[in-house]
Amino acid sequence: MQLPPSAVYEHGHTIEVRLTSHASGDLLVVDRSGNVTRMDPTLRSARWTFSSGDLSGFLSPAILAGDYAIVSSLDGPLRALDVETGSVAWSLPDMPCVSAPVLCDRRVACATVDGRLHAIDAESRKVVSTALPAP
Repeated sequence: MQLPPSAVYEHGHTIEVRLTSHASGDLLVVDRSGNVTRMDPTLRSARWTFSSGDLSGFLSPAILAGDYAIVSSLDGPLRALDVETGSVAWSLPDMPCVSAPVLCDRRVACATVDGRLHAIDAESRKVVSTALPAP
């Protein structure tokens, strides 16, 4: 028995990271070209697309923190996108992340290429940094 897909969307760019599901049923799609797209649940239309313009084009999967979709970048800024509009709500420069951020309570934790672990309050943007121990 085969179950055909209920919807197929031709995105046009390579998708290498997991999708993020919003409470509305929408999906946040991050592609290898450095774009974040909010798709409706039917995959028939994009509600918005944010283009990072980052040189590598490598962004993490989005994590949801309140009204923000937070994405990290290998090229530098940690960004919080307004989940309704896709516009940049806030950005922290010089925060090139080596892996996807994680949400812990109201804080975003991320590891940067300089060997530091950062905890950022998603609302106030207050940064607490701790050096990672030597291997």
